[in-house]
Amino acid sequence: MIVLDTGLLAELVRGPRADPAVLAWVRNLAEQPVSTVVNRAELLAGIAMLPDGNRRTALTTAVEDALADLAVCLPFSTDCTIVYARMVAARAATDRPLTTRTAMVAAIASVNGAALATTDPAAYDGLPVGEPPPPRGGAGPRRGGGGGPGPPPPGRGQAGGTRRCMTQSNCPLGRS
Repeated sequence: MIVLDTGLLAELVRGPRADPAVLAWVRNLAEQPVSTVVNRAELLAGIAMLPDGNRRTALTTAVEDALADLAVCLPFSTDCTIVYARMVAARAATDRPLTTRTAMVAAIASVNGAALATTDPAAYDGLPVGEPPPPRGGAGPRRGGGGGPGPPPPGRGQAGGTRRCMTQSNCPLGRS
C-alpha cells in the first residue's frame, strides 16, 4: 500500500497542468495509491479558505476527482494515536519536532504497513514508514547523499526548489 502525501496529491489536482512525469509515475505504480484523512482535510481546508467563485469551484471539482481516483482514505484510528504519541516524543527528544499533520500521516502509514510517497522526505526522516516499491518496469530505490534522493530539476518545487520525493529513482520529484 502506498500513501501519497498532500504535496503529491496537490500535484495530481492540477489536472492537465500537472507535471506529466508525476502523472506517469502515479499511473505506473503497481498498485492504486491511497490517501489519509489528514491529506484530504488539508486539501479541503485550502479550498475552504478561498473566496467563492470560479477558482474555488474548479478546485473543488479537481480535488474530488483526484481523490475519487485513489483506492481508499485511511483513517486516524486509536492505534494511530499510540504510534503518533511515540513518534512525537521520539522526535522531540532529538530536538527535531514534528508537525501534528506530519506525525498523523506517518502514524497512519505506519499502522497500516504502508509506504509513503512524499514531496518532503526530511519531514519524515527517521520515522517508521516504508519506501514505495518502484512502479512497473521502474528502477529500484535510489539514495543520494544524506540518505535521500537528490534535488529536483532547477526551477521545480517549493521555496528555493527544495521539493523532493522519498521514493524511487523514477519519481520525477526526486530526480537530480
